[in-house]
Amino acid sequence: MARPPVELRVDAAHFRRVLNESKAFSRTLERELRANLRSAAAAAANEAKREVMKSPLHGEVKYHKGLRAGIAAGIKIRVVNSRNRAGVYIVSGGTTPAARALAKNWDKPGGWTHPYWGHKPGVHKTTRFKRGAIGRSSSAAKRQVGRPYFGTVIVKDSELIESRIRDALAQATAVAARTR
Repeated sequence: MARPPVELRVDAAHFRRVLNESKAFSRTLERELRANLRSAAAAAANEAKREVMKSPLHGEVKYHKGLRAGIAAGIKIRVVNSRNRAGVYIVSGGTTPAARALAKNWDKPGGWTHPYWGHKPGVHKTTRFKRGAIGRSSSAAKRQVGRPYFGTVIVKDSELIESRIRDALAQATAVAARTR
């Protein structure tokens, strides 16, 4: 079961109203408001990107930084104002199919399992070792643990993000009121 998303609370009706009014007032004001809202969450998104690039919690891995870079590149900030949803979302997607799959698992505290030796778990194969010896090897599932990079980082900055979003909404409201 997936963990619930990290939710920061800002009045959704006020958020939706300010975004709709800024769009009706001028496209420039709406663009600036959306940029301010994205910058309000930028610090947390950048911290999540830095955290995902660190080595896993268990064991030192000096290779395969490409998948972690794909996860980091997939962390985006979206400002959504639709009929069903309104808010500023920090989402983690990944840029490749492998990075998208790993993005879900890298954040899990318990980690994930995957087969190694290139076969399904429990399948045996005959292996030739270096000096000509023949042996059997099991392709058991290997447990791998990533590093919590998403929710824990965002929760740490939640109050700051909420206040910056409120400030951006208040600033847009003030600009619209001044120029009417």
